[in-house]
Amino acid sequence: MKQIEVKDALPKGFKLHWYEIQGVLGRGGFGITYLARDTNLDVNVAIKEYFPMEYASREGHTQSLEPTSSDQNDVFAWGLKKFVIEARTLAKFSHKNIVRVSSVFDRNNTAYMVMDLEVGQSLADVISSQTRFTETQLTNMLVGLMDGLAFVHEKGFIHRDIKPANIILRPDGEPVLLDFGSARGAMKQTTKLTSLVSFGYTPFEQYHASSEQQGAWTDIYALAGTFHHLIMGSKPAEAMARATERMNGKPDPQLPLADCQNLGFSDRFLRTLDVGLAFRVEERPQDMGEWKTMLLGDGAIPTPSTAQPNVTAIPSSETVLMDEPAPSDNPTYHQSDHTELGQASSDSTSKLPLMIAGGCVVALALGGGSWWFLQGQSGEQEAQPIATPEPVKRPEVDLRELAQLKEELEQAKVQANTLAEARAAELAELKADRERRQEEKRLAEERQEAARLAEEKRKKEAAEKRRIAQEKKRLEAKQRADLARDAQDLVDSFIASFEQRDADALISKNNIAGDKQVFVRQLLGAYESFSLASQDLQLDAPKRTALTTLTITNIRAANGSIVKPSSSWRDIPVIIKPQGGKLTLFWQ
Repeated sequence: MKQIEVKDALPKGFKLHWYEIQGVLGRGGFGITYLARDTNLDVNVAIKEYFPMEYASREGHTQSLEPTSSDQNDVFAWGLKKFVIEARTLAKFSHKNIVRVSSVFDRNNTAYMVMDLEVGQSLADVISSQTRFTETQLTNMLVGLMDGLAFVHEKGFIHRDIKPANIILRPDGEPVLLDFGSARGAMKQTTKLTSLVSFGYTPFEQYHASSEQQGAWTDIYALAGTFHHLIMGSKPAEAMARATERMNGKPDPQLPLADCQNLGFSDRFLRTLDVGLAFRVEERPQDMGEWKTMLLGDGAIPTPSTAQPNVTAIPSSETVLMDEPAPSDNPTYHQSDHTELGQASSDSTSKLPLMIAGGCVVALALGGGSWWFLQGQSGEQEAQPIATPEPVKRPEVDLRELAQLKEELEQAKVQANTLAEARAAELAELKADRERRQEEKRLAEERQEAARLAEEKRKKEAAEKRRIAQEKKRLEAKQRADLARDAQDLVDSFIASFEQRDADALISKNNIAGDKQVFVRQLLGAYESFSLASQDLQLDAPKRTALTTLTITNIRAANGSIVKPSSSWRDIPVIIKPQGGKLTLFWQ
């Protein structure tokens, strides 16, 4: 059985009552599952420890759990209580397709749940391995889980977290449902719980903290989604995405399995899964028995509705502008001000043809009257003397009306110009705002591109610096190794020449002062034998120098006696450094 290494887990061999920890089977956000040995019954078991990694840590010397801070005390205590409730819930179940809990106890300031050790693969692992099943195999698995969940539902609970990772497939092909961490009483819930979801398997009604609409149909959706994943190799469409598309009048992104070609499964089997994945609660089977009958029976299986909600849309050819808020939306809005401006514009526009026509009539009337008067006077000239005509007096009423019409016309022109200027200013402002946004977008893109290039440059420079540093370090190491090798060769050659009593070779190969040369010849001629020992080399790679001290030992005279030299001539300090392009040993 595969085991893993987990930080802060109980160590192997740790005793919990008569249970001995053997290793770690898994680690979740709220607990660690151990492989343990029941020394009382001599069987292996699985033990789940409540250990919320975000809210607690383990005291190493006591193995006790403590909340990470005082602010987390309530959260830790709430989770611990929920963990114990889960264990007691599972302890009520005894079904071959439901994991069995045998015990729960407190220790180390936390709680432990003892379960049967289920051997096999999780459906998540099965999916990852791309294992293919026949319809008969899948039907047997589905029926087993249906029976197990029907048993759970009869006890008044729903699972609420069915997914491939929470189903173990035993070696004989029998499925077992695990992890009732989200289980709750379907009919006894009186408080709101945090909504726990697994994307692709959780139906839409479970996304709400209040759960009046949750029931057996909730588990049916999740189980249908799990088998959809087994068949297709991918999760069903996520419930919120389905809701969004349907609300926008678009097709449901969850395509029916029955519409897929060449899956190799019967139409009844695929339709059974499709109805289990129906988006609406009322379109799904309401209990496991009803769903099982659809799978194994002969009756028709209802097809989930694909109708979308009614959405009243504005035709694309129409444009609605809302430049002014409605009176009820704006306390400072005055209906009289708005109406007066609108009426003035409307009245002036409607009166414009009348004003022009009226001006023409007045002009024609005045002109025609003058012409008629002159014609009449010319006709009477033959019968009577010509008299000086009196000036024509225009009616005051006509002039006043003409002046009024002219004034109204001017007002209409002013208002029209004002409206045109306002509209032009508005359009110019819109254009400027659009250009400003485009410019801001362009600048933002340029800044983003500049930041990207700068980051790339920084990474390249950092990589180059690392490469140079590594190369420098490598060269320094090589220089040091070469210096150590060459210096040691010179020391070894010096010792060999000295011990072979070859004064000429010793003097020719090394840099030895004249007084030291005399000493060497006297020493080699005076004694029968001796040996040299060298200390470790002290290296200075950048300067290519090395220091050491050679010590003359085991000096034996010609008569066989041992000579103990004084320190003044026993130790030979030497330095190795470059000379003439090569390393040379100097007797200091």
